[in-house]
Amino acid sequence: LTASGLAIAVLNIVVRLFNTPLLSVTTSVIAKAYVSPKRDLSRAASIALELGALAGAAQTMLLFVGAPFLIHLMGVDSGTDGVLYSTAVSFLRIRALGAPAVVLLLTTQGIFRGLGDTRRPLYATLAGNILNVGLAPLFIFGLNVGADGAAWATVVCEYISALYLLYVVYDKIPGLQIGSTLFKDQKSFSGPAKKLLSTS
Repeated sequence: LTASGLAIAVLNIVVRLFNTPLLSVTTSVIAKAYVSPKRDLSRAASIALELGALAGAAQTMLLFVGAPFLIHLMGVDSGTDGVLYSTAVSFLRIRALGAPAVVLLLTTQGIFRGLGDTRRPLYATLAGNILNVGLAPLFIFGLNVGADGAAWATVVCEYISALYLLYVVYDKIPGLQIGSTLFKDQKSFSGPAKKLLSTS
């Protein structure tokens, strides 16, 4: 529990620093695009999702590669408590693999909020949490992998919830395409960000 607590504390810091602003911006942009016929809703949603995908991949790399250093910053190292340190690093690295799903989940939540639909993201999140309650004991005790099992169960549920919401977003917004907007006719990374903010 202590090891997972350390890893979750690191994840919470990352969420506050990077993902919360993305959620706020996405909600605002989608809401304004939704109520204005002059703004392209599918284009705004596409850019938001693509930027979210890049942010998720970057967070995975940061957390996976930097896990030993980040856990050390929390006051635990291999010299003082080797078992706790290695367990926390392993837990954080597994959870890092779910970072793209977490960012995608938050981005789609922002899109739904912008569309005025707060119930569907809530239901998807609740369903994922309920599934996690069932999967965690199976992974921990059934597969006998300890704390890592809890991490894997959470990652699996994060992807299920995120992919479900992504599927619904595709169905709800006509013309939505991912992979065709972000780098199209762009010479720098700042172009897509400016394009997203220009819809606000």
